[in-house]
Amino acid sequence: MSFRQWLSPCFVLLLASSSGRAQEPAYLNPSLSPQERAHDLVSRMTLEEKAAQLEDYATAIPRLGVPDYQTWNEALHGVARAGYVTVFPQAIGMAATWDPAAIHTMGDTISQEARAIYNQAQREGNHRIFFGLTFWSPNINIFRDPRWGRGQETYGEDPFLTGRMGSAFIGGVQGPDLNHLRAVATSKHFAVHSGPESLRHTFNTDPTPRDLEETYLPAFRATVTEGKVQSVMCAYNSIDKFRDEAVDNLIRTQPRPQPRFLAKQGGRFRVVAAEEADYFSIDEGMTALHCGGQRCWMDVSLAELEKRLDPAAFVRVSREHVVRIAAIAEVLPLVGGYAEVALRSGERLPVSRRRLKSLLDILGAIH
Repeated sequence: MSFRQWLSPCFVLLLASSSGRAQEPAYLNPSLSPQERAHDLVSRMTLEEKAAQLEDYATAIPRLGVPDYQTWNEALHGVARAGYVTVFPQAIGMAATWDPAAIHTMGDTISQEARAIYNQAQREGNHRIFFGLTFWSPNINIFRDPRWGRGQETYGEDPFLTGRMGSAFIGGVQGPDLNHLRAVATSKHFAVHSGPESLRHTFNTDPTPRDLEETYLPAFRATVTEGKVQSVMCAYNSIDKFRDEAVDNLIRTQPRPQPRFLAKQGGRFRVVAAEEADYFSIDEGMTALHCGGQRCWMDVSLAELEKRLDPAAFVRVSREHVVRIAAIAEVLPLVGGYAEVALRSGERLPVSRRRLKSLLDILGAIH
């Protein structure tokens, strides 16, 4: 057989193979992102199939090769109800260690054992409740009243400690690679879900804005922004007469917390919050925070600082200045197309030509 005769059928087979891969659905392509694959998969579902996925037991879709899956699993202090596993002390006892590293180790052990249980269950065709990889843990509600009945599930009454312990647990359960999770942790119950348990489907809580912000929300904020939790469970009760399942009232109305920085002023270091600033500037080659005519120095570049600021609260007006929007009194046009911003403190800062329009658009949208 000549080389050309041998090459021809090989070339045909190669084309056929390439054509088969090109026709493969996007949701089966592991080189795509999870978001792309999920979008493609959902787009292929019928309305009835989509609705069936909204239950904790998601039924199979054989025509798409999707198996059934039970999302309900528990792991507050060990994998629950799935055979012989390591059982750790209850969460309230683990919190008493004041040791996030120990909590992280517990979460790591849970996820390792959960993977083994899940793998064996898959080999046996077992898709029942408590054999999945989505855990409805940790419980980061604040434990104020022992009459609630579930206080042992929590890390206690301190919001800061709860946030630290919850984030440590989540990091252990989910593992270090968010693109390849060992398991999924769930922060629950969002929010102000602290009993009475027997009335959880009917009662309404009415916390003050300060108590909501200082007590009930910090742990959720920490586990989402720092712990990178992949799932959040809503509470059963209502808040301010809004059902917690309709969380717009909580999510959209809560101000985004501004970052805090270590700054030096007058030979002393202090922690300053971004919202204290009238503006930030490059001053003598360093980044400075200006507030009420005072300034302090920060060990972070202006460009890096800008990435960490809320774009809804701060705007860059020139290469050297980032201004808090609420500190702006007015924009003063000057001759030659240049402008200045007049701050409520009385200071004036230049606005570069290319940033003027976007600044006016932002202020126009606010007012």
